[in-house]
Amino acid sequence: MSENTGKPVQLFYCYSHTDKAFRNELDQHLSRLYRSRLINTWYDLDIMPGDVWEEKINRNLDMAQIILLLVSADFIASDYCYSREIQRALERHAKGEARVIPIIVHPVDWKGTPFSLLQALPQDGQPITLWSNRDQVFADVARGIEKVARELLSLKESAESQFNNAGDVVFLERSSASLTVQRSSASLISLQKIILFLIEFVHNTYVAFYSGSASVSRFCGFNAIALKAAEHAIDLERNVSRQPRLYLSKGRALFNLKRYSEALDAYNTAIHLDSNLSQAYRSRGKVYAQLAQQAYDESQRLSQETSEVAISEKVVELENEPIRSTTHLPGTQQDAHSRAHISDRIEYQVIERLVQTYYGEILKYVSEKVPEKDARDVTQECFARITASLLPRGKEIKNERAWLYAITRNCIADYYVSQKKKPL
Repeated sequence: MSENTGKPVQLFYCYSHTDKAFRNELDQHLSRLYRSRLINTWYDLDIMPGDVWEEKINRNLDMAQIILLLVSADFIASDYCYSREIQRALERHAKGEARVIPIIVHPVDWKGTPFSLLQALPQDGQPITLWSNRDQVFADVARGIEKVARELLSLKESAESQFNNAGDVVFLERSSASLTVQRSSASLISLQKIILFLIEFVHNTYVAFYSGSASVSRFCGFNAIALKAAEHAIDLERNVSRQPRLYLSKGRALFNLKRYSEALDAYNTAIHLDSNLSQAYRSRGKVYAQLAQQAYDESQRLSQETSEVAISEKVVELENEPIRSTTHLPGTQQDAHSRAHISDRIEYQVIERLVQTYYGEILKYVSEKVPEKDARDVTQECFARITASLLPRGKEIKNERAWLYAITRNCIADYYVSQKKKPL
């Protein structure tokens, strides 16, 4: 066939690096299409040193007209390919902006995947590795890609022809200050593209408005308003790559409202969506610090209550004792009370040190054993038992870490008994 004189169709490879050899071999079989300027391919090895790789991938994915999915078990197991690239590719396929073509490389159960309803290559979706003649199967795949590329070029030329023959011109000009639309009798295809663009533009404007409102409101101290704005932005945002920062904004508003458990959930969601978001890790650390302070304050309160109860019981005991002469005793009763008071002060200092040293460690251990929503309550119960166990007896602890974990495990066991659940 003749050489294409127009702009070639942009092709994007979405694949696992373990299937690099198959991508290279397919690229060789597409050489004829490159030379005839029918297609132009891009994949992640085209990223230059110093480029922001994720930004470069997203930009080329949004520019592609044909997106090839090299399907294998490694590809489906890849979090980045499955949750980001595939989702964006299928969004563009649904809008008619691109064609997504699954190419089955290895035998794998892909029928339940988001792309399972798409027509796959090679013929009948038989995996490449099961074909006895490798050149034959790659030639079959190349013919299928060429067919789609020529169809896209034909549609593009037809739309341009209708557009040029129309008596009036329809164009959309977007700038930082205004959006200008001049109306005329353009073709139905062009009008459809304009409408889709306007819908996307208005949607993105709403997301940007709520996201900006959340930041401004939080800066001004209106944290309840900031929380509502962040939640609206999260509900509207369809682009997964932008969601982590919206959850970060939500977590900061909740933190300022002192709703620390909910803030922790928001930060964990942000980290789950983007494990490289360092601000979310720092913000989560601040939440843990606040939760530790709350637990420490609670342990201080429990220690004070325990002390008051012990003093009250001692007063009642002394009131009921008969008066005895103490002149013949080697040590007076007042000396005994003084020694007991000094001992109590030392034990309170021990408790304070234990909370400051081990609270975070115990909270983390408990969080791994019980549901996250109950972890703080169980940890507080552990330190309450530690306080109650230490104060009345003044016992000497030889291995305090082992002693603490023994009490903690008992608390966890009692929690599951009370809940009638099996441990995690």
